[in-house]
Amino acid sequence: MKTLPWLLFAVMVLVQWAAPLHQVLQHEQVLAQGELVRFKCQAPDPFDPLRGRYLNVAVENTTAPEADLKDLRENQEVYAEVKVGADGMASFGRVTSTPPSEGLYLQCRLPGYIYSPVSLKLPFDRYYLNEDMAPAADAWLASVQRDRTKPTWVEVRLFQGKAVIVDIKHDGQSVKDAIRTGVQ
Repeated sequence: MKTLPWLLFAVMVLVQWAAPLHQVLQHEQVLAQGELVRFKCQAPDPFDPLRGRYLNVAVENTTAPEADLKDLRENQEVYAEVKVGADGMASFGRVTSTPPSEGLYLQCRLPGYIYSPVSLKLPFDRYYLNEDMAPAADAWLASVQRDRTKPTWVEVRLFQGKAVIVDIKHDGQSVKDAIRTGVQ
């Protein structure tokens, strides 16, 4: 009779460790096996006392031109086809309620309203940095983004609909490398 509480306690401990471990393993699988795509973006640096420093990634085009609106509901989880253009930048194609059988796709959410072209809530919007690097990264991005002729993009790895931000670059230069080397 005394072993039942200990058994329940052991199961609770295992569950508490299994959930975050599963998330970490899924994140690492996307980084290891995912395909790298680039989205044009802007990246200002907000500060949140609970979440720390990060660059707020605002992808420029979060709309998908192809969708059957009668099959979609507000706040529904959907799958958006990802197409890579000739310039190397990604955009969205067809939106469906089931994962495509082939090709790149991203698992997203629909907003509280639906009209054509369909807007998407992307699963990534923050790129976390070291507390000391974030203000310098924000200053560097603000200075280089004044030149609108050179693009800024976020590099994301996609695997089975999941996405992980790898880096933010401006005209091919990584924000982390620019801060480390002190390049202006």
